[in-house]
Amino acid sequence: MRFTFAVFLLSCYSTVFAQTWFAVGSGTDGYIEALAMYKGDLYTAGKFTVAGGVSANNIAKWNGLMWSALGSGVSGEVKALCVYNGKLYVAGNYVYAGGKATYCISSWNGAVWDTVGPGTDGYLWALCVYKNGLYAGGLFTHINNGLTVNNVARWNDTIWSAVGAGIHDPGSGLIDALAVCNDELYAGGYFNNNALWGLTLNHIAKWNGTYWDTVGAGFDNDNVSALAAYNGQLYAVGNFDLYNRIARWNEVKWDSVGSGSSGVFGLPLALGTYNNSLYVGGGFSAVGGVPANGIARWDGSNWSAVGTGMDSAGGALAFTVDTITNSLYVGGGFTTAGGISANNVARWSEPLGIKEAQSNVAFTIYPNPGHNKHQYQNLKYQSRSDQPAEFIWANGLQFQSYSIFNVFY
Repeated sequence: MRFTFAVFLLSCYSTVFAQTWFAVGSGTDGYIEALAMYKGDLYTAGKFTVAGGVSANNIAKWNGLMWSALGSGVSGEVKALCVYNGKLYVAGNYVYAGGKATYCISSWNGAVWDTVGPGTDGYLWALCVYKNGLYAGGLFTHINNGLTVNNVARWNDTIWSAVGAGIHDPGSGLIDALAVCNDELYAGGYFNNNALWGLTLNHIAKWNGTYWDTVGAGFDNDNVSALAAYNGQLYAVGNFDLYNRIARWNEVKWDSVGSGSSGVFGLPLALGTYNNSLYVGGGFSAVGGVPANGIARWDGSNWSAVGTGMDSAGGALAFTVDTITNSLYVGGGFTTAGGISANNVARWSEPLGIKEAQSNVAFTIYPNPGHNKHQYQNLKYQSRSDQPAEFIWANGLQFQSYSIFNVFY
């Protein structure tokens, strides 16, 4: 049987950016707070019950064609995903994963759920790999059946251990973000002092593998929501007054991001990197004086919008990069991205150094279904040796890449 498909025909010309938003199926019925690529598939997590029309409790998988659940999912909100030693780790505020009592932290090997030690007595908000260990941050006192850790702990694939004396603030101590920059682990969140050290932290601290330390004078109020390393510097966003909710640390002092101190007009909640740029997401309408709805891009010198961005106040809350298709997946609380229906998750494609020449071309591909080898009918395209063509499905899923030289097909 033969079927006719519509594709985009892409031809590479020069070093001009081509930018496009794509839907990820029909998305989810609730917001997404964590994304990760694992074994070639996109994993999304947050607070939802349906993904692509499939019942999925707070976590789901997208394989490029369809959505699927991870067994019975997890029983509460998921805040962080992280790949470590061949497994996907899932952290949040829940008790059960796949029907097993895991207490806020669990692992998924692609087929089954498993516990990660006995779990915690609070909840987990952040995960990060640092010096061959998985670090977890959140709001908890004990892990591993009574081990005192004070809101941060390290997992070595066998057992949990404390990270020094942890971060102990009698007022809160919540760790909302973890990131590695210049061989040090940074923790940000809602904490001021560390009663165990007698240090004033002001919402951010760093761990060098041996001891905790301050990061300059920190931030003046509220919290740090996200951290990311970019071009050798640490970037931080949150609901703080310094430089209007976004700042960067150069190992000596905090500085503004961009000229002046216009910062973020709204509340930034997420950071990610893609194609040599830093992306910020959240509930805002402008960054650095540039109009940007829920998502913006920093190239090291200037701010710019990411297409027309998102339609709602939630904006982008999570990022992950698919290195196979060179795409940025964006999750959050929105119904459209770039004007297309997206429902809390979308894919942003920005080929590095490529200009797209697009056309909807009807052609025949067979056999269908088939494997490895296919034939194409009624597809006409001429290319020079310096202009390879790439075929992409109309919904944005990369099918296969070719180099076409001096011939008609």
